[in-house]
Amino acid sequence: VLHCSGFIRSPQGNRHADTRGYLILICEPVPFPLNAEPSSKGQSFLTYHSLDMKFIYCDSRVKDLIGFDADQLVGRSMYSFIHTFDLSHIWKRHDNCK
Repeated sequence: VLHCSGFIRSPQGNRHADTRGYLILICEPVPFPLNAEPSSKGQSFLTYHSLDMKFIYCDSRVKDLIGFDADQLVGRSMYSFIHTFDLSHIWKRHDNCK
C-alpha cells in the first residue's frame, strides 16, 4: 500500500506544451490496513496495483480528482503516467525497496 500526496499542475509559458497538465505525487509505502478506505474529505481515491504497478482497481473519485475514468487506468502501468525524464529515478527508487 502506498500513501500518495501531491497536486495537479497546468503547463505554463510554453505554447507547444501538452495542455492536459500533469500530476505530481510523492508516494510512501505504508503497512497494508485490513480496511483500506480513502479519506472522507473527498480529496483522495483508492487504487490497487499488481506487482508490475498496473492498475487493477480505481474507485470512481479518480475522475473528479485527476480527470481519468477508472476504465482508462485499469490495465495500464502507473509508469506510463510518469514523464520520461523521471522514469529512471523512479525505477531506481522502487528497485531499492526490494
